[in-house]
Amino acid sequence: MSALVLAGARLSVVAAKPLVSKLSTTLLGSAFDRQITNACHAAAQTVVGALANQGVSELELAHCVDLMERVIAEQGGEGTDLIAGLVTAEAWIEAARRLDLEPATLPAPLERIVEGLYRQIPVEVARQASLPGSAIFQAHVVQSLIDLAELLEISGINATPPAARPQIEASLYQRLKFGGSTNALDAISTPALLYALLTGPASNSQDVFEEARVGLVDDLCRRLSRTLTTDPDLPQTALYSRDDVKLAQATAVAVGADYVDDILLLTGFLRSRGNTRSQLETLLGDRYLRLELAAHHRLLKTYRIRVTPDGIFDSPTSAT
Repeated sequence: MSALVLAGARLSVVAAKPLVSKLSTTLLGSAFDRQITNACHAAAQTVVGALANQGVSELELAHCVDLMERVIAEQGGEGTDLIAGLVTAEAWIEAARRLDLEPATLPAPLERIVEGLYRQIPVEVARQASLPGSAIFQAHVVQSLIDLAELLEISGINATPPAARPQIEASLYQRLKFGGSTNALDAISTPALLYALLTGPASNSQDVFEEARVGLVDDLCRRLSRTLTTDPDLPQTALYSRDDVKLAQATAVAVGADYVDDILLLTGFLRSRGNTRSQLETLLGDRYLRLELAAHHRLLKTYRIRVTPDGIFDSPTSAT
């Protein structure tokens, strides 16, 4: 096997391992895993071949794959939402920095590999989904509809003049600003945003985490405080440019809220995609679904959204 083919094979394993999770094995079976692996393999071979044609050496490709394998191993690999959490070269570089690797020593083609890989994987997954009897067809369609819904909500907020969008509630904004940087854009990292939701006066968001698991607020605060203290250079995004904030604003519009409070922001965070949310899901395991349900129920209760009551199919009481 040539070094070029070997690099493509190794890269396909890097791409596939986080996607072929215990969840897919348990619920959807090995046919699902095989198709995801095949899609990642085809995407990796396409990317490697394109880079080789652009003059990237086999040594540089091997160096990139070495780095990506180390990052996946460090993050636990299986069950880690790689597609959500590491979609940019900057995210891989940040992950490498946590492995004490200097950014200046990272391979130059890394950015092109990452961009190519995540551009090509959806293409190959769609191709696999279109095959007769595809095991991933239903999952692909469902995910596509979720992606479309989020895109439409964010697009709707983007099309609304900033002054007309629901703003973040004042006291929550101050906690977010305190946890972020002091620059004019009010940029903040996702761990700092989550920490702001978990600290301060008693709130709906804190109650939701406690419903998911007693003691979870204190546990997460300790973990996040340690991260924010030891890694002050976490990537930051301007507050009102964040997808989780935009999803919170869209939900605020939908429920008729005048501003974004903590439960709306938590809902936006849980619906967004990113490494912090993905790691939280991995940490909580089965309890993560309980967290999502608790947040949903608290949102309905807070904004008095009427739903069909429970018990409509209970057995009628015998007449006396």
